[in-house]
Amino acid sequence: ELFGSPGPGVYPHRATMPVSRKASMGSAAAAAALLAAPAFVSTPSAPARAAHSVQMAEGLVMEAAAPSAQTGAGSLAGGAMAAGAAVAAMSLASARGRGKRAAKAARASKVAMAADKVGCVGIVGCSGAVGQEMLKCLEDRNFPTEKVKLFAKRAAGTTVSSSKFGDIVVEPFSIEAAQECEICLLAVSGDFSLEYSPKIGGGPKNTQVVDNSSAWRYDENTPLVVPEINGEGKCNAPLVANPNCTTAVGAMALWPIHQKYKLKKVIMSTYQAASGAGAEGMAELENGL
Repeated sequence: ELFGSPGPGVYPHRATMPVSRKASMGSAAAAAALLAAPAFVSTPSAPARAAHSVQMAEGLVMEAAAPSAQTGAGSLAGGAMAAGAAVAAMSLASARGRGKRAAKAARASKVAMAADKVGCVGIVGCSGAVGQEMLKCLEDRNFPTEKVKLFAKRAAGTTVSSSKFGDIVVEPFSIEAAQECEICLLAVSGDFSLEYSPKIGGGPKNTQVVDNSSAWRYDENTPLVVPEINGEGKCNAPLVANPNCTTAVGAMALWPIHQKYKLKKVIMSTYQAASGAGAEGMAELENGL
C-alpha cells in the first residue's frame, strides 16, 4: 500500500516466469540481503562493498547458468537462486567480523576529523548506564578532547579509571563546574534537565548542552538531532536534544530507505528491556536472577 499496488503480471507464477527473470531474481535477492544489512547505514564504505558483492552474485549466477544449459531451465533457476543466496550469506557473515572493525575505525576517524579540539567534555549522571556508555564512546571513538569531567550525586568522590583520560574523580554537580566544559552531556531525568540545561548553556566557555532525556524533544526551539541524518547546521545550537533509543536506531535504518522511496508512515513496536530503567533496572534484573 505504501508504494502503490502492483499491476497485473508484475508477479508472474513461478511455473511461467522466464528463465532470465529467475536468474535476475537470484542476484537481486543477494543484493537485497546485502543492502538490508546493518552495515549499510553504519559503515561509510558499505555501498561500495554492496555493489562489488552484487557483481560477484551476477558472476556466480552466470556460472550457474552454464552447466544448466544441458539440464533445462529448472536447474538454471535453482542454480541462480542458490548462487544469490550463497553470496548474500557469505557477504553478511564476513561483514559481521570485518565490518565491525572497519565501522569502528571509520566512525572514530570521522569524529576526529569533523570536530575541533575541545578542552573539556562534561558528563552529568556519569554513574548511570547511559552516563557510563557516554564515557565509553568518548574513549572508543577517540573524541578530540583534552579532559573529561564526571558529575554525579551518589557517586561523588569516587574515582573512575578511563583508558584514555586516566583516573577521574567524580564531582558533585554544580552549574559553575559544568560551565568549565565546552560540551556537557546530560544523562539525567527530564525534570533535572528542564531546570538546569538552560542554566548550564552559555557561560564563560559558551557551553553547549546535549540532553539525552525526553525534556526538550518537543520544544520547537530545540533541535532534535540524529547527527548522521540531520546534524548539518544544527549541532551548534546551545541546547541539542536526542530522540529516544528506538527512534534513533530506527531512523538510522529507515533514512536511506526514505531517501530512495519517500516513506509516508512507519509503525514500530518495541519491547523495552530492563536496561531502559538504567543501571538500577539492570541491577534489579541481575539480583532477581
